[in-house]
Amino acid sequence: MMIFSKGDIAMKFFIFPSNPKYYRARESFETLRKLHWKQGRTKMVDVGDIVYIYEAKPTQGLIVKAKVLETNVTKYHIDDSAFSNSIIDFGMNPPWFTLEKVQNISSIINLGQLSDLGIKGNIQSIREIPSNVANKIENLIGDISFNPLESVIYEGKKKLIYTTKYERSPENRRKAIEYHGLNCAACGFNFSKAYGNLGADYIEIHHVKPLFSMEEEIVVDPLKDLIPLCSNCHRMVHRHKNEILSVSELKKIINENKK
Repeated sequence: MMIFSKGDIAMKFFIFPSNPKYYRARESFETLRKLHWKQGRTKMVDVGDIVYIYEAKPTQGLIVKAKVLETNVTKYHIDDSAFSNSIIDFGMNPPWFTLEKVQNISSIINLGQLSDLGIKGNIQSIREIPSNVANKIENLIGDISFNPLESVIYEGKKKLIYTTKYERSPENRRKAIEYHGLNCAACGFNFSKAYGNLGADYIEIHHVKPLFSMEEEIVVDPLKDLIPLCSNCHRMVHRHKNEILSVSELKKIINENKK
């Protein structure tokens, strides 16, 4: 997912710490979607900013992406007491933020990966992170990896398709980009060259053999099994439901239509 601004104001990005010893944040977001979160004396977080929830030991990783809906909330009107693991009353001592879940981070981004991005040490308080680091986190989340089976939206109504969630490894993605680079393997498009900083480090990763065709876990070779594709080319190789084009086939089509 690319990083956008909120109107004319630059969107900011933060990591909020959570301790499962006291509170089950993932379960709470999953059930309620909107939560109050302790604001304390923090003044740098604004409505519209993006928050990544970091869960402490034993998880030690990012678990949820959320958006700030409100700041300086003084009335704790969302009952999340069922998700407390302690006697702490989270409805005491305002103010709070109101956060809304954007998505779960199914492949947890761990402390080591955050350290590689420049986010050092234990995360025990709210931290602001630069937009370029947030962009890299978005890439690791994997929501830019196109999954043709995930959902279908028809105009006028939504049709739900129930499917298995196929995990994509952020580490495999990193290795694939390290080896293949950030240019589209089919058409050569580079997001950074086209969009500058907005497109930095952005590319979609195509699985040569679709994950949904695998009945059991296998070892994925990032050099042979993963290919960088731009958004358009990625969708074109998946254009037909029962046929996935190879990258070489798509390149041939592109070259033929240049004439």
